[in-house]
Amino acid sequence: RSEPLELPTDPQELANITSENEFRPFRVRGHFLHSREVLLTIRHDQLGRNTLPGAWVITPFVVSGRPDLII
Repeated sequence: RSEPLELPTDPQELANITSENEFRPFRVRGHFLHSREVLLTIRHDQLGRNTLPGAWVITPFVVSGRPDLII
């Protein structure tokens, strides 16, 4: 329920961000790298069939003004 914070720019703060702010929302600006997108599907169910629905789509995001920072 907390207001989103701006993503820190200090590299040390970024290194510790997940341990200290696991569920805190952050506001970021930038663009997605759809050319580097990955689709993760479930390999099989308990009987060895690949019939389970669903997948995770993971798309890298480049932070504006920080081309070296991809989340």
